[in-house]
Amino acid sequence: MRKLIFPAVLVASLLFGASAAVAQDGVGPNRLDEDIFSLSFGVPSGGNAYAPGAFGLWYNMSGLNLGVNLGFGVQSTDIGNDESATNIGVLIAPAIKNYLYTNMPVAPYIYGQLNFLIDSSSTSIEGSESETDIALSLAGGLGVEWFPVPVFSIAGHVGLGIDLVDPGDTNFRMGTLTSGLTAQIYFK
Repeated sequence: MRKLIFPAVLVASLLFGASAAVAQDGVGPNRLDEDIFSLSFGVPSGGNAYAPGAFGLWYNMSGLNLGVNLGFGVQSTDIGNDESATNIGVLIAPAIKNYLYTNMPVAPYIYGQLNFLIDSSSTSIEGSESETDIALSLAGGLGVEWFPVPVFSIAGHVGLGIDLVDPGDTNFRMGTLTSGLTAQIYFK
């Protein structure tokens, strides 16, 4: 228990100090009312096909945020007899966020994203061929972004996803409770 007290006090002091500095500068709780860029870093989605994307570049125009998320994943599996299967996925996902309120440290938003995924799989078995699939899906929902300081935020969102093109599944599929967690750094 005592080991947790020092880090908690340190974090609280840093946040309080940053808030006090912001109050003295006359800057609002965030920079969402300005034309500003941001870099977004996502937490791995745990196989959520509608919310992958480890990196994003965004441009904010007075509460309307336009961006593109990029993701890259490699998975190698040992299938026995000194053979392996490798999967490589690349995601390109243009997205939009519309912030409902921009004058508070917590800014709720509505988002939409088009996911374009290229998935390539191959095995080390002699004579086997590699296979490349292209998938297209839509995702959208609600999120909240918290600004402990005006130029840094942590955000989370939940929503729905719909497969438009999925070579591995010919049935219509709609995912429920898609989710994501990101951290953003804002800059001019």
